Amino acid sequence: MEPGKGWTSAGQARARGIPLPSPIREVTLHVRLEDGGNACLLIVSSDDPLIWCDDWFALPEEAEQAALAWYGVRSEDWATT
Repeated sequence: MEPGKGWTSAGQARARGIPLPSPIREVTLHVRLEDGGNACLLIVSSDDPLIWCDDWFALPEEAEQAALAWYGVRSEDWATT
């Protein structure tokens, strides 16, 4: 193998300033809206307890718009429980 060709270790990559590839993890996201009285909470959870987030919105419509923009959840995808 020629020098500089082929596999590069993580240490060599860091030393050369080469960015390491981002690891890919596939998880299923669970997106829901909760009425908080004066606001709406957009909650995202997953089967991995380390992957979750939530955000408050003044109106449910704003939370739905954020869910569409951030996670691709369309208005027809919502189900009532």
